Amino acid sequence: MSDDSADIRGRFLSLRRWRRGGRRAPHKPLLVLWAIGRCLRDEERLAPFAVVEQKLKELLATFGPPRQTLHPEFPFWRLRKDRIWEIDRPHLVRQTTSRDAYVRDLREHSIAGGFLAADYTTLRANPSLAHELANAILHAHFPETYHADLLQATGIGHFGAGTAPYQDIGQVAEGEGKGYKTSQRARDPDFKKDVLKAYAERCAVCEFSVRLEGTVLAVDAAHIHWHSCKGPDWVRNGLALCSLHHRLFDRGAFGLDDSLVIRVSARTEGPGWRESLGRFDGAVLPVVPKYKERPAPKFLDWHRREVLRPRSA
Repeated sequence: MSDDSADIRGRFLSLRRWRRGGRRAPHKPLLVLWAIGRCLRDEERLAPFAVVEQKLKELLATFGPPRQTLHPEFPFWRLRKDRIWEIDRPHLVRQTTSRDAYVRDLREHSIAGGFLAADYTTLRANPSLAHELANAILHAHFPETYHADLLQATGIGHFGAGTAPYQDIGQVAEGEGKGYKTSQRARDPDFKKDVLKAYAERCAVCEFSVRLEGTVLAVDAAHIHWHSCKGPDWVRNGLALCSLHHRLFDRGAFGLDDSLVIRVSARTEGPGWRESLGRFDGAVLPVVPKYKERPAPKFLDWHRREVLRPRSA
């Protein structure tokens, strides 16, 4: 590993993230992934704020938590403190009392931002490293059900054959000084087995339980409070879901109330909607484990606040 590669890994994998009460704040990871995609497509290093604002709003609306107001200006301005980002002409931008940029100034002066020149050059010359960083960021900040869609949305594409395999680095911690500490948080290898056992190896929503030679297929152990957001590997933080309902649950198409009644977002629609999702709205979860293994209210509440899309259209 070259010194340059080690330095970039340290800085990119130590993003400082806003934290308050378990709320999701994927702004910086989304912006970094989008900028990595620009590197891989040989686009200009610095992008005008207007371009970043439009694209990041789309990414936040699709992959971020349900919020009434989106703030793409926050990562665009704050990412400089992580020593991987710069903007041109910062002297033209006024700052608020919280030291954030005035959006009006970013727009009116066409302020542009992007990776540091040396990092951009390194990533363009080493696509394998760029893919490796993107892979690690995905695993640190988003559940696996998001990864393929995020790769497409950010223009990164699938990882090439020469890309280093993913190693679970756990939750990316806030950078601390110049050490850029990254915490190791391994997943419990028994989590899936224990969750599937609690739900009799059936999808809790549709009871799907197809087996091939005795092995159940396409039934996952879904974290209610995501592992990437410090959710624990406990049975009470898990749901056995088929691959379809796992993906829908992680994207906020439906959630559960504390009585385990299924609540479908009114923003879901399309062919197959009623058969796959709509018919379950308002019904009690068909597959419920023993009392001590049922989803804990605190985890269900986190999912409703940070993932579930609004119940009203």
